[in-house]
Amino acid sequence: MEIIQTFVLILLLSPQITMWTVRPSVNVYTEFPEQQGKVNVLYCYATGFYPGDIEVTFYLNGQKSTVKAETSDLMYGEDWTFRVYKYMNITPQYGDKYTCEVRHSSMVEPKMTEWKDNIF
Repeated sequence: MEIIQTFVLILLLSPQITMWTVRPSVNVYTEFPEQQGKVNVLYCYATGFYPGDIEVTFYLNGQKSTVKAETSDLMYGEDWTFRVYKYMNITPQYGDKYTCEVRHSSMVEPKMTEWKDNIF
């Protein structure tokens, strides 16, 4: 009977045990140096987050991008936090503003990170 009580106690407490969260760090960058009108690859890299559920979305000029984007497999580090990246092909034009939105349970508001290397 004591084993059953211990098991029930563990089940009841397990949500509290696993409820810790770690906020992701986010970096946005391109594969190649930027050139207006030239195809490039834009990456949004989220690292150091826990738990593993995360949502990454690209925006172009404030609107959700319609360009097909690929997402890497979820990876984890030695500290058991996770990392993932999303990427898409872009052809930057003068005035374009690319932003990566990351939503994670550790944050009340989504994190918006703008691509800063944009020289136009």
